[in-house]
Amino acid sequence: FPSHDRVVEDVFASLPFPAGYPTAVFVVTRDRQFLERSVREFSDFYKSPQMEVRPCLNCASLGWANTSLGLTNVIPHEIFHVWQASVYRKGYSHRDWDPSNPLNPPVWLDEGGAEFFMNVFYRKVDNYYPGSLVNLKPYHLEDYITKNLDGNLPYSLGRLAGEYIVASKGYEKFLSIYSNVGLGQDFPTAFENALGIPLELFYEKFDKYLKKML
Repeated sequence: FPSHDRVVEDVFASLPFPAGYPTAVFVVTRDRQFLERSVREFSDFYKSPQMEVRPCLNCASLGWANTSLGLTNVIPHEIFHVWQASVYRKGYSHRDWDPSNPLNPPVWLDEGGAEFFMNVFYRKVDNYYPGSLVNLKPYHLEDYITKNLDGNLPYSLGRLAGEYIVASKGYEKFLSIYSNVGLGQDFPTAFENALGIPLELFYEKFDKYLKKML
């Protein structure tokens, strides 16, 4: 599908992938059997422990991503995860560490960052930014280092955190949080080195910002 290829090419071109990164495979289909067969043939992701629990639909890993949903939103989200895997340098997946460990990147950063990128790209394609405050609750961002408290809020709050960071510090510094983790820095250190603000102080400032919005 030429339109699919163009969207994928534009999204990949919008992210600073490391030189020599593996050729990406992107699968777009509503046929579950075809999707699973394609992923099994082109990816090592099936060696992941989480694949033994459930097959991967609308997800990403080292060098590939797949989707059964809308192109202009899911493609940017999943390819951002491919970029995360490339800069984290964590093997086949950006999820192969314990998110409950405060020294590791939290879910709000990984999923929220992908949501932020998705929304920005959506605006680029359709001149429309679909972000909203729907279903937000007055919790603290630091409560969402995992999905244990709520499965959806790390996405929504994380997207708002991404917007807040980019508006305050710029897009390149936002991306450098992930890059710093890939250089071996623990998350609080990577965050402070990228943005020049301690993580705990950022949480305080963002909570105040969120209260004003709500």
